Amino acid sequence: MHHLLRRAAEEWLFGVSLLGLIASSLVLRRIPRYTPDDFHVLFLLLGFLVIIRGLEKGHLLARLGASLGAGGRLPLRLVALTALLAPLVTNDVALLVMVPLTLAADVEGVEGVIALETVVANGASALTPFGNPQNLFIYYHFDLRAGEFVGAIFPLALAATGFAVFLAGRMKARSRALPPPPVDRGSYPYVVLLALFLPVALKLLPLWAGVAPLLYAAVRDREALRVDYFLLLTFLCFFGFTDNLLHAFSPRLKGPGEVFLYTALSSQLISNVPSTLLFADFTSNWRALLWGASVGGFGTLFGSLASLISYRLFARKNVGKWRFLAVYHLYSFAALGIGVAAFFLLRPGG
Repeated sequence: MHHLLRRAAEEWLFGVSLLGLIASSLVLRRIPRYTPDDFHVLFLLLGFLVIIRGLEKGHLLARLGASLGAGGRLPLRLVALTALLAPLVTNDVALLVMVPLTLAADVEGVEGVIALETVVANGASALTPFGNPQNLFIYYHFDLRAGEFVGAIFPLALAATGFAVFLAGRMKARSRALPPPPVDRGSYPYVVLLALFLPVALKLLPLWAGVAPLLYAAVRDREALRVDYFLLLTFLCFFGFTDNLLHAFSPRLKGPGEVFLYTALSSQLISNVPSTLLFADFTSNWRALLWGASVGGFGTLFGSLASLISYRLFARKNVGKWRFLAVYHLYSFAALGIGVAAFFLLRPGG
């Protein structure tokens, strides 16, 4: 019984998402509808988790972390690298790469560093149409040009990135410089698999090519299949819960302020991707919608699904998950406040 209670406490996020799915389905008397895109996301997440597990258990991440940790200003370098990656490879992928690398570097005050990486990934990824899923949807749904898209959201991306980088620059933490174990040559195939999988995530290669790491692990390295399946189940429940909410509500929006606030605030409960899908059909003000979805990625852990990834990767390796949640929400709500103030100061949707 003690083991079950401890396990339930550890997987509280899955429990909350499962409870939301069951309760909303019972109240609405419906079975949630899952889309191919939902399973697309789950498949990509599983592939990344397997690749990272292969790199991790072969000690390649530990070696890279030790190299990255040489010298000072490590938090600044980690956060800055996350900011560079996020607009190019999406916030999810940036965190799937950077959080394990940060943990491998064994940096002091790791909770704060990973919290800032999460904030900057959500902020910097807003800059490009392919930086996160909601951006891609808005870009195609409203038939936008790249220049006008980047110009509309650039002030927010700059403010959020500057905020996180500034705080990281004030951190004095260094790597504890523990000597990493020798690299197992079995981890090198996962470098090749990662290079193959990134274009799949970016839709440059067909989805079926992403089966490669799963097949390799199943045939040659079954240990790499021992990943965090509770994270996948959490996403599965979350997708069903948000589909129920989309079915239940049909809002009517007027001015840009309403579009922005409804999107940003609803993101705190159901995340910014479904919030964007929910409100896109009820407004033509794409700038306010874009700002609302981007700002909504800050705040609670549920604001962005990428933040859930950070939390799960951290909680799997550390006992200080409650401290991480406290530090993350301190930084993230500060970024939320900056984003709201910037919107009403600049009025990009007006």
